Amino acid sequence: HTELSPAFSAIHSQPEINWTVESLAKTCFMSRSKFASLFQQVADETPLAYLKQHRLRLASQFLRTGQLSIQQIAHHVGYSSETAFSQTFKKYYLCTPSQYRQQNSHTI
Repeated sequence: HTELSPAFSAIHSQPEINWTVESLAKTCFMSRSKFASLFQQVADETPLAYLKQHRLRLASQFLRTGQLSIQQIAHHVGYSSETAFSQTFKKYYLCTPSQYRQQNSHTI
C-alpha cells in the first residue's frame, strides 16, 4: 500500500529508532488513528507489533551470520538494553539469543 510506504521504509531502514505510532503516522502525513487503522488492514497487525517482529527477524539474521555481540545486536535493532532484548527474543523464539546463535550458527 503506497500510502504506508514511508512507514515501512522507516521501520526497515532505521529499526534502531524508537518509533511510535504517532511518529510513523507522521512519516505518512496521516493522523495517528487513520494510520493505525490502515496499517492494521494492510499488514494484519499493529504498527508496533510489526516493528517488533521486524526487529526480531533482523536480530536472528545478525545472530546467524554476524560477528556482533548480543549487546551490539540489541542496540542495532532498537533495544536500549541487552536484558530487554534477550527477554523479548526469548518470548518470540523460545530460547535465548545465545542459544539461538549456537543452534543456528551453521546456517550462513
